[in-house]
Order: sequence, then structure tokens, then C-alpha cells
Amino acid sequence: MRLQSDTKAIVLAILADRPAHGYAVVKAVREKSGGKLRLSEGQLYPVLYALEAAEWVTAEWENGDPESRRRIYAITEAGRAELADRSLRWSDFAASVSRLLRSDATTEAKS
Repeated sequence: MRLQSDTKAIVLAILADRPAHGYAVVKAVREKSGGKLRLSEGQLYPVLYALEAAEWVTAEWENGDPESRRRIYAITEAGRAELADRSLRWSDFAASVSRLLRSDATTEAKS
């Protein structure tokens, strides 16, 4: 498994709670992570477009003033299945890293 974050899983997790527009996703990532994770709009939109292309999210224009309309993104059933798979893989990865870190701390304590 590669050592990297899974931005797609993070965005899917936010949208699993409720449909949202881009800025709301950015804000939710920051709030739900206690300020530890920050996602810029420049990082977000390529991810949203990729999720839409994979049919893991849908996007519709919000009704309202044409000058202030926003696209609202919603997770699909396929997206929920993908999120479950990515969540399981991330949990396995995090557990492996935790075992390594505990092992390293134990080794250093014995030295």
C-alpha cells in the first residue's frame, strides 16, 4: 500500500453525511478533523470531477439565482460501496503503521 492520504475517501465520507457544494465540503473537512486537515478548493474540484467520472457522486445545479448557483454533489450507492472499501483499506493501513510505531517504541525502550 502506498504511503499517501486518500482525498477521494475523505470527500466521499463528507458527502455520505449529506449532499453539499464545494465550499461546504472544504469547511466540513476542516471542522470534522478538528482543524488538522485542510483541503483547498484547488485540490477539491479535481477530486470531485474524478468522483463524478467514476459515478461515485452525482452533481446537480442548485436552483436559484443564475449568478449565484452552485453545484451540489451527492454520493451514489456505488460511491458508498467505494467508501466502505477505502475505509477498510485505510483501517488496515493505519493498524499496520500503529504496529510498526509501537514496535519501534518498544525496541527503543529496551535499548
